[in-house]
Amino acid sequence: MSKPSSFSTICTSTCAFELTGLLLSLSIYHTNETIYIMSDTETKDIIDKITPKPKLNIIWYINLNEYNGMNRQIMESIKAWSQFQMSKAKIIEYALKKESDTLFLDCDIVITNVINDIDKTKDLGISPQFIKK
Repeated sequence: MSKPSSFSTICTSTCAFELTGLLLSLSIYHTNETIYIMSDTETKDIIDKITPKPKLNIIWYINLNEYNGMNRQIMESIKAWSQFQMSKAKIIEYALKKESDTLFLDCDIVITNVINDIDKTKDLGISPQFIKK
């Protein structure tokens, strides 16, 4: 069991305030760690201007401009939600080109302790979704 080699997430401007929470909380427990973020240009601009600055090595992939200003409801109405969700796999793929592993975190996660219980003997780990319970 150990820490992840890197972290990854996706975010558009409608959720940039949530990403702020993830980055600041992650930087408390994983200072100077690397996080790969796939976003739109507006999200990067928002995060670049926040204070305090997250103490993280942030690597940006600006590939989500087509979803700027859209929430889930809008994306579902234009049949783009599934395609947007595939961006999670893409950012994981980008991270794995440079890292031995990555822990994908949704941008609305707040870290409350060190993550150091990663079982690296497994190829893939997933978490059940308990949001409806």
